[in-house]
Amino acid sequence: KTGRLDKIFSEIYKYLEGRKKIMDTTRRAMVYPGLILLLIVFGVIGLFVFVLPKIQDAFLGLGPNMSDQMSGYIAQIKLLIILIGIGFGVIFFAGLSIFIVRKKDSSRFTWVERFIWKVPVLGRIVQLQELQNWCFSMEMLSESGVTVDAALDYAQGALNSSLLKTDVQGVKERILNGDSLSEGFALAKFFPNEITQWLKVGERTGTVGHVFGQLRRYYEDELINKTTLFLQLIEPVLIILVGVVVLLMIVFFILPIFSLLGTVMI
Repeated sequence: KTGRLDKIFSEIYKYLEGRKKIMDTTRRAMVYPGLILLLIVFGVIGLFVFVLPKIQDAFLGLGPNMSDQMSGYIAQIKLLIILIGIGFGVIFFAGLSIFIVRKKDSSRFTWVERFIWKVPVLGRIVQLQELQNWCFSMEMLSESGVTVDAALDYAQGALNSSLLKTDVQGVKERILNGDSLSEGFALAKFFPNEITQWLKVGERTGTVGHVFGQLRRYYEDELINKTTLFLQLIEPVLIILVGVVVLLMIVFFILPIFSLLGTVMI
């Protein structure tokens, strides 16, 4: 589309190299949280399959009354574990279904995107990825002499966000009606305000393509910082999660067993 494949390939290499560094950092940082989650899952499965039956067998020798109490108690624990598993399964498959359908028709689930964007740190990361991709496309197209309306059309293909796509379409219509690029983005609902301000500078100096490049690097740096922050937050959250699991096991598993044993000793 631009007739400048040499420059574009060079910029694409730099762009993909930066994204690869972010992905590699994310994968390395997710190893420890992944192991913790697997440990919790296998711990619960081991409790369900091996520990509870052994305890039930041990209480069989303490008389029918104690055996019945323990059987009822274990049945309640199993029911609780099953309900929690079903709940997580429903959430997982609902999220997967929405993701698949949204890939085919993202306009049907704009509420999901609005919700994700409101999630602290994670929502900003998702938004930054979209903005970085879009700014890179606009940078390449603008510096290659493609008209603004055509560049908006081509760059729209780099977006997965239906909200941002709607904004881009509105900007294009305003440009065709005589507005400048910065004036068009001034009325956009979901693009950040700094894009409008920087584009005004680019229009006055005739360096719109350079401005998109600066925006892309700005969003790339912020994406790295937010991703790093998000990964740093995962570890304490998992520590709290493990603590909650241990506390629940003590309250609902260990303490009742000691209580039953205390009645036997009395």
